[in-house]
Amino acid sequence: MVLIRCDRCDKSIEIDRAVVGLKVECPHCGDINVLRAVAGESGTPDRAAQAGLPPARGPEVDVLVLRPAFFRSRPVAALLVFAATLGGLVGGVLLWATPLGWASLAVAGAGCVVLAVWKVLCLGSGIRITTKRVIDVEGLLSKKTSEVLHTDIKNIRVTQTFWNRVMGVGTIVISSAAENEDAVELAGTPHPERAKQTIDLYRPL
Repeated sequence: MVLIRCDRCDKSIEIDRAVVGLKVECPHCGDINVLRAVAGESGTPDRAAQAGLPPARGPEVDVLVLRPAFFRSRPVAALLVFAATLGGLVGGVLLWATPLGWASLAVAGAGCVVLAVWKVLCLGSGIRITTKRVIDVEGLLSKKTSEVLHTDIKNIRVTQTFWNRVMGVGTIVISSAAENEDAVELAGTPHPERAKQTIDLYRPL
């Protein structure tokens, strides 16, 4: 009989024998643990802890929360909306109480609505990287979530156009090796390479 500790709740689990790659369900919290070292060895080094991040072993905690960049993801569109809003306000003040002035204020109001909706959409979308998994969150009032365990990640793809690299954003796609699990994707991710490097510290390589 061999004792191991659960990655999530840190409680002891009894198994018949330790084999690298063996998946063990914790009877206390239900978390699936993957053995990465045979009992009796010193164990694999915790690369996340060595990098100054929360350790991979132990209770699950958030490491990084990513949301689409509000301005940098679409700078041209953002500048156009800002310009239309500001121009509408200036026109409404200068041409106050005239048909053109009311039209300018309407343009400014529409610009404010577009900016507000855009901001809400950015706040309602994102991915959470914890010490155990990647969680995709969509929606602010009503939520839809999906997740991929670090142990099930098959591939991480980062896509950046030239202007994306200039603005420091990109699209990150995380594919799962598990069946019936959709890929996690977030466009307009700030510093996507940093997110990939963080996930790589927790996934078995």
